[in-house]
Amino acid sequence: MNKEEQQITFDNLPEGEMHVQRIIRQVHGDIVTDEKFIREGNEIIAQLTFDGNQLKFQTIKINLTNLARKQKEDGLTDAVLRYTLQIRP
Repeated sequence: MNKEEQQITFDNLPEGEMHVQRIIRQVHGDIVTDEKFIREGNEIIAQLTFDGNQLKFQTIKINLTNLARKQKEDGLTDAVLRYTLQIRP
C-alpha cells in the first residue's frame, strides 16, 4: 500500500459502498476467504480473496465507490448488480 492508500474496515464504509459490499457477499460469500477495503483518494476498493479451488484466480479488486455511484446516479438496481457480479466460466 502506498501512502495515498488507507485500509479501512467494513463498519467504516459509507452507506452506498456498504450496500454494494453486502450484495457482493450475497453473490460470493461462500467462496470469499478474505476481504480488505482500501481507500484510494476518493474511491474505496474491495480486494477479495477467493477459495483457490473454486475459481481460476484468487483475488479481485472491485471499485465499491463506482458501483455505489452507478446505483445512486444511474439507477443501477440490486438485481442487475447481482447479475453483473456473477463470475461465469
